[in-house]
Amino acid sequence: MSKKISLLKRIEERWFWFFVSPWLLGFLVFTLGPMTSSLIMSFTNWDIFTQAQYVGMQNYTDLF
Repeated sequence: MSKKISLLKRIEERWFWFFVSPWLLGFLVFTLGPMTSSLIMSFTNWDIFTQAQYVGMQNYTDLF
């Protein structure tokens, strides 16, 4: 009986990951990706015509 329960549990776990993985992938790509790139870009001095230059915390000190 326990073997049947463990098999059923494994099947349910697979279905769980099958349904959750698209949401998890979308969250990573559309939420964490832009947040991470924004954080990285906030430490640079960049405009469209020049390459990004690392300025560290200078952008934040100029802000305050």
